[in-house]
Order: sequence, then C-alpha cells, then structure tokens
Amino acid sequence: MTEQPGIEVRGFERFVTERGRILWRAAWLLTGDSQHAEDLVRTALSKCFTRYDDMDGDESFEAYVRTVTYRTFAPPWQEWRLLPSSR
Repeated sequence: MTEQPGIEVRGFERFVTERGRILWRAAWLLTGDSQHAEDLVRTALSKCFTRYDDMDGDESFEAYVRTVTYRTFAPPWQEWRLLPSSR
C-alpha cells in the first residue's frame, strides 16, 4: 500500500487484519460466493481508505465500511422488485 499524507496506514492495515474476516463474512452472506465476497470487501475498503482517520474509532469505521459494502452490492438507486407469489 502506498503511503499517503495524513492517512494512518498502519492503523488501517491493523483494522483490515483484525476485522477483514468479519467483513468478508458479511459480504459472503450478500453474494453467496467467496470470490465475489472478497472482491466486494476489497472494493469497499479501497473506497473507504481515505476516511480511516476521520472516524472516531474502529467500530465507527467498521460501520462505515459495512454501509459502503452494502451500497456497493446493491446501489440505492437500484429498484428492487418482488417476484409475484406462486399462489
């Protein structure tokens, strides 16, 4: 990972080491596929990287990453339609 001014890279790496598996599990529940889950977590983390220092702690950052993960998987502008019941 390249060093960027003002961003605590070691703290971010520690966060990913400690919570990456938990984030992967949440993504796997969304996608149902381990590779897609890994890609989804990587995408979300890359979108969130520059915000790490802005958060109050790892709990707040994890919540932010989860939100980005869910919105990346299913963008809010995507219209969900329920399938008609078979009754």
